[in-house]
Amino acid sequence: MPTKAHADPTLAFQVPADWVDRSIVVYSAPAGSAAVPPNFVVAYDRPATGETLGTYATRQVAELTRTAQQFQLDLRRDTTFAGRAAVELVFRWAAGPGTMQQRQLFSLLADGRVASVACTAAADDFPLADEAFGDILKSFRWTR
Repeated sequence: MPTKAHADPTLAFQVPADWVDRSIVVYSAPAGSAAVPPNFVVAYDRPATGETLGTYATRQVAELTRTAQQFQLDLRRDTTFAGRAAVELVFRWAAGPGTMQQRQLFSLLADGRVASVACTAAADDFPLADEAFGDILKSFRWTR
């Protein structure tokens, strides 16, 4: 069976060649910095056949509307992120610890995957956390 390699600084392995890399990278503020520590997540997905970046984002909003309690979309716009076309969403929803807020950016990669970059914090903590998120987003670079 044909395979392809996955490697990062701490691990490496082979997977079947037709498997999709849906890696997730997660960073969070130190425990105790807030009731729900702000976090920064990068995840990968494969859009449906023929799906554009815009229709992918529309499908994600529809899924959130269906599944997230008291979902409220505050912003949806086409933008650029680290030099690539992107769709930005800002939304809130009710969760166990209270209302959460997230800024999410979707961008299409050359290999056909969608990268999802999400900045999440409790809504009450979001303005302060957004300062750190802004610094992280300004430092973001695509490497391929």
